[in-house]
Formats: sequence, C-alpha cells, structure tokens
Amino acid sequence: LPEDIHLMEGLEILFLPFTSIHGSLPETITLLSNLKILHLTGNGLTGTLPKSLHVMENLEHLYLNSNSIRGSLPDTFSMMSNLKTLHLTRNDITGTLPEDIYLMESLGMSVFTWLAFLNQTDAVVLSALFYQSS
Repeated sequence: LPEDIHLMEGLEILFLPFTSIHGSLPETITLLSNLKILHLTGNGLTGTLPKSLHVMENLEHLYLNSNSIRGSLPDTFSMMSNLKTLHLTRNDITGTLPEDIYLMESLGMSVFTWLAFLNQTDAVVLSALFYQSS
C-alpha cells in the first residue's frame, strides 16, 4: 500500500483481499478516519501492526488474516471502541494480549481459537486469533 493512502480521506471500505499486496501497512493508513472496513486478507503483508491503529475510531471490521504480519498487538489496541470483527489468523503475531482487550464491548462474545500460553508468563501466541461480535 502506498504511504499516501491517507489522501483518500472519504474512504469507508478498503477491500483488497488476495491481491498480492506486499510490504508493511503504512502508519499513514491510520489517518483514514472514515474507514469502517479494512479487508486485506491473503496478501503478502509483512512488518508489524501500526502503533496508532487505535486512532481509527470508525473502524468496525479488521481482516488481516493470512499475511506475514509479526510482532504483537499494540497496548492501545483495546481503545478501538467500534471494532466488531478482528481476524488475524495465519500471521506471525506473538506477545502478550493487552489486559483490557477482553473488555472491548463492541466485540461482544469473543472467540479465541488456537491460543497457546507460554511458560508461566502472560505471553500468548496470537498466530490464530479470531474475534467476532455476536
């Protein structure tokens, strides 16, 4: 995705699954303040999730599954108050879940699949995390 993606100010839906997009998600994508659906499943996305992802206040559905995104969920992730769907399966996401992610009311009844707890630390492998509101 180009760095100047944020110039598409009125964009509400970015639906580009399985389109061979490579590289990392630019931090500027978080400037798309009207975006409600970000669907980039099955591409060649790498790198980490933008740290300021939480400023996307209108984002309701986030599909980034089947990419090569690595790192962990940003600590501020649970500030995404309108997020109803989170699909991050088949990535290399690791780390600790933000403590208050379970309190995200917009996600409703959350479903975790294939979570593996490591040692006695709070580390969680998130390679197949799936949330969907009911």
